[in-house]
Amino acid sequence: MPRERLAAMVHSFLDQGPQLVQRLRAAVRDAQPLELRVNAHAARGAALNLGLAALAATADALQEGATHLPAHEIARHVQRFEDLLPATRDAAIAAGLAQPANAAA
Repeated sequence: MPRERLAAMVHSFLDQGPQLVQRLRAAVRDAQPLELRVNAHAARGAALNLGLAALAATADALQEGATHLPAHEIARHVQRFEDLLPATRDAAIAAGLAQPANAAA
C-alpha cells in the first residue's frame, strides 16, 4: 500500500476515535454487550490492519470480555482505549503517518 494511503487511513481511524469511544461508553452504560462486542470487533480489525497493536489489543480485551467481565473492568478497558488514542497519534505523527488532531485534512 502506498505510504500516503496508509497515512490517510491511520489519520481517519484516529479522527474517528472519539466517536468510537462514545459508542463503547454508551454500550457499557446501557448494558449492551452485543453492541460493545460489535464496536470493539470493528476497532480491533481496523487497528490490526493499520498496525496499531496497542489499540488492537485493548479492543480485543473489550470484545472478549464484553459478556463476562464486570462493568468496572470493561469501563477500565474503554478508558485505556481512549487514553491510547493521543499516544498513538503522536507515534503516527512521528512516523509521518498522521497529522495533529487540529490540523486541516
